[in-house]
Amino acid sequence: MMREKHNSKVVGKLLRFALSICGFYSEESVHQRAADRLYSSVVCQIEDSNILAAFRVESNFQGIYGMIVLHVWMLLSRLRSEREAGKELSQAMYDIFQEDVERRLHLYGLRVNTKKWLRELEYSFYGSVLAYDEALRGKPGTLAAALQRNVFQERGDIVKAEVLERYVRRELSCLNLTTTEAIFEGRIQFSGIRHFQNLCFHVQSNNLTGIRP
Repeated sequence: MMREKHNSKVVGKLLRFALSICGFYSEESVHQRAADRLYSSVVCQIEDSNILAAFRVESNFQGIYGMIVLHVWMLLSRLRSEREAGKELSQAMYDIFQEDVERRLHLYGLRVNTKKWLRELEYSFYGSVLAYDEALRGKPGTLAAALQRNVFQERGDIVKAEVLERYVRRELSCLNLTTTEAIFEGRIQFSGIRHFQNLCFHVQSNNLTGIRP
C-alpha cells in the first residue's frame, strides 16, 4: 500500500513536470483555459431554449447573437474592474467569441462575403457594448432602450426589454460578488430560470407565460 502511494506521488510529480515543460501552467495557457470556460458559460446560457423563450427573444441569428453579445459584455464589464490583470483574459475571451461568431455564420449558411459580415458584426458588437456601458451610467430606462435596439431589433413591446434589464442588473450584481480567483479560473455560471422567473415570468406546465410587472 505504501509503495502504491509513493508511486502515485511520483507519477503526479512527473505529470506536473511534463505539463510545466509543455507550457500548461504558463500565464497565457492559464488565461486561455479560463477564457474558454467563461465563454462556455455564455454559450450554455444562450443555448438553453428556455432562456430565449423566457425573455421572448427570437431564436434566429440576430436574437441569439444579441444575447451572446449581452452576456459577453457582462463578463467584460466584470473583468474591467480587474484593471490590467483583466485585459489579457478579456482579449482571449473576445477572440474565442469571434471564432464562434464565424462558426455560427457558417451554420446559418452565410459562407459568401463572410469577412464583410464579420466586420459588420464587429461594428455592431462595439456599438452594443458602448450603448450598454453608457446606459449603466444613464437615467432610468436607458438600458431597457439599448436592449430593445440591440437584442429585440426594436420589435415588440418595451416591456420585454424592461424584463431583460432586470435580469441583466441581477447578473451584473452576481458577477460583482464573484471573487477574483473564481473569475480568473473561469468558474462562473449565469442564473438559471428558477433564479429569475420571479422577475416577471413564471413557468406553468413547461410553458413560459409572461406577466406584465
